[in-house]
Amino acid sequence: MPNGFLQERYLTTRFDFVAKAATPSMRKAFFGVDDDIEPGMVPKLQKLAQAMVKPTRGFRSPDLAAVSTARHLDGAVQVVDVLRDLDFGRWTGKSLAEIVATDPAGLSLWLNEPAAAPHGGETLEDLRRRVGAWLDTEAGQPGRVLAICSANAIRAALLHCLDIPTETFMRFDLRPASLTRLSFNAGQWRLQELSAPHDGD
Repeated sequence: MPNGFLQERYLTTRFDFVAKAATPSMRKAFFGVDDDIEPGMVPKLQKLAQAMVKPTRGFRSPDLAAVSTARHLDGAVQVVDVLRDLDFGRWTGKSLAEIVATDPAGLSLWLNEPAAAPHGGETLEDLRRRVGAWLDTEAGQPGRVLAICSANAIRAALLHCLDIPTETFMRFDLRPASLTRLSFNAGQWRLQELSAPHDGD
């Protein structure tokens, strides 16, 4: 049997990233609100669960929406703080419209400079580093990993794995309950799939 086949079969780590389901605050473009998912997301999550392969190990971020999303996908997931959403500092609990009205310069800086934190919280570079470090650790353990977290954490994972500039962070439009599949084998990361929610959103 070719060595390459054995390497692919037994030494690959596959990551199924699921963006947590939509919440009321998410729909209204609020920053960092920890609220529960909308009831209408449940059928979509149930269909997604039917289409997914059972993971070797599962993880989720600590927020309420990730708890509820995980409940409908695979209850056997471990909470890991490193998968939490970006810390928005002073913007937490405020809407995008409010930030546009009260801190337009700060918002512009944040959108265009990954190393800036005008809100006093984390930078996009900070998020990329912590998610990337977790990915590298998990990639050393072959199997299938389920990770349920915010779209921002998944964007950070994509930047890390594809080795692209953090300035492209906002170009990934990841919808609630979408699926992003990555794999790691023989020292290389690959993007395998980007899927929209089942039945749309």
